[in-house]
Amino acid sequence: MKMGKGYVVRALALLSGIAYPTLSFRVPYITAVSVWLNFYLPAVVVLFPVMLLLALYSDHVLWLNLVYFFLGLAIGVSIDALLFHSKVSRIAWLFELIGLCVLLAPVVISGTALGWWIGKRRPKFRQGI
Repeated sequence: MKMGKGYVVRALALLSGIAYPTLSFRVPYITAVSVWLNFYLPAVVVLFPVMLLLALYSDHVLWLNLVYFFLGLAIGVSIDALLFHSKVSRIAWLFELIGLCVLLAPVVISGTALGWWIGKRRPKFRQGI
């Protein structure tokens, strides 16, 4: 059975959403200015190019990449809260999820939009003459 390109791209979007909160909570702090800045700077460096490449190699339904990414983000925050936090800090996982979605949405949406724009401007190769 042959898998389509869209399934692979959406699986990668889901996996990047799961991996980002789990890995970003384990990285030492970059700056002491703000805790949320420690999530935003790696998002610009890592998630922007990932979503740009996923948008470039995706089929015509690009918004599904965003849906799968945010679904993976919810799964990743839930896994992180259940496995790696104590019972006291498990209560705040919903607020953590909402905060990460609000914080990462501009980066992820702009990466997808730029990938769509670049993909639209690329020359299309036609078959035949």
